[in-house]
Amino acid sequence: MKRILSFETFYILLFFFLALFFFCCEQNKLLKTKVVLHIHHAYGHKVFLQTIPYTDEKLAVVDSAIIKSGNDTIELYIPQGDERPYRLRVNESRIEILIINDSPVINVEANIFKPSDYIVEGSKGAQSVKSFLDSQLKLSSKGKSDAARIDSLRLSNAPKQSIDSLTREYKDGIAYFFKQYINYADSVSSPAAFLFIYNNVDFGNDHQGLKNFISRAAQRFPDNNEIQKLKQRTLEYLRIFEKEYNVGDYLPELTLPDKSGQIFSTYSVKGKYVFMDFWSTWCSACLKYDQVKATAKRNFPGDKFEVVSIALDSEKDTWRHYIEANKFNWVQLIDEKMWRGPTIKAYSIDSIPFNFLLAPDGKILSKAIKSDSVMQVLSKLIN
Repeated sequence: MKRILSFETFYILLFFFLALFFFCCEQNKLLKTKVVLHIHHAYGHKVFLQTIPYTDEKLAVVDSAIIKSGNDTIELYIPQGDERPYRLRVNESRIEILIINDSPVINVEANIFKPSDYIVEGSKGAQSVKSFLDSQLKLSSKGKSDAARIDSLRLSNAPKQSIDSLTREYKDGIAYFFKQYINYADSVSSPAAFLFIYNNVDFGNDHQGLKNFISRAAQRFPDNNEIQKLKQRTLEYLRIFEKEYNVGDYLPELTLPDKSGQIFSTYSVKGKYVFMDFWSTWCSACLKYDQVKATAKRNFPGDKFEVVSIALDSEKDTWRHYIEANKFNWVQLIDEKMWRGPTIKAYSIDSIPFNFLLAPDGKILSKAIKSDSVMQVLSKLIN
C-alpha cells in the first residue's frame, strides 16, 4: 500500500531542501574570492575580470558586469582555485588593475578619468606588486630624464667629461632598473606576484643565473603547481644550450612552415652553400641583414647558393606582410613558438640575429657572421 505524504510533511521537506540549497550556495560563495569594485564616472561601461594567461593558456573571462550608474559598486567573483594573477579591465578605458585571489574579499576603488590612481585593499599580493611597479615607474621616469639631459648636453657641445659621467649614471640606472625585477621576484612571498613579475625578469645569456633563480623559486613555493611547471620548462629550455654547434659540426634537420604554410625541410637545400639566418620583425639589429641577403641572393647562382631565413616571430601576419612588402625572393620560414619552439631545441641558439654558413654537405663553415662581412665570406667560397 502506497503512503501519501501529508501537506505538513511535504512543506517540511521542501523547506529542508530549500534551506540546504541556499546553504550550499552560500558555502560555495565563501569558497570564491569576492572582488568589490567601487568605480566613479563609468556609466554604461562593462567590467571584465580576466585571467592573465600562463604560457600556452588562452585568456578567459571569469566574471563581468555592466556599470549602471556613474558611481557604482559591483561585485565580481573569482572561482575557487590556486592563487594566481587576474586582470580587472573596464572596456573603452585605460583601467587595468592587477587582482590576486589571496583573500576572501578584495576591495577596489577606481576612477575612469584617473586610470592609474586606483586603490586595492585586502590583497597583500596585489598591493605588493602595485607598490613595486610604482617604484619602477619612478626609476623609469628618472631614466628618461637622464636620457633627455644627455641629448641636451650633446646638442650644446658640453664637455665630454660631463656627458660621459651622466652616461655612466644613466647606464647604471638602467641596469639597476632591470635588476630590481629579479630582486623583487626573488623575495616576494606571493606565488602569484612572482608569476606576474617573472615575465619581466631577464638573465640574458647568464643561464646558470636563471637556473639558480628558478630553482630558488620552486623551493620557496613547493605547493604551487604553476611554479613547479615553470621550473621544469625552464630547466628543459636551459638544457638546450648545453650543446653548442661549432664550425665543422653538422646541423640536424629542421622542418617549419614557409610563407604559404607548406612544410619545408632544411635538408631540401643540401647540395648548395646555404646562408641560414635567424631573425624577427621586431629585432632592429636583424633587419640590418636584409639588404645583405638580397644582394647575396642576386649575385650568386641559384644552383650553388641559397638563403634560408628563419623568423622567430609570434606575429605571422606581420611577418608575411614584411617579407611580401620587401619582395624577398629566398626561403622564408617561421617558428611562431619563438624561444620555446623547435628551432631553439634543434640549433641551440640563444639570441638573434644569428646565422650559420653551411657547405653543400651540410657542414658548418662559419657562424655569427657580421652583416658587413657576409659578402666577403661568401665571395671566397662561391665562384
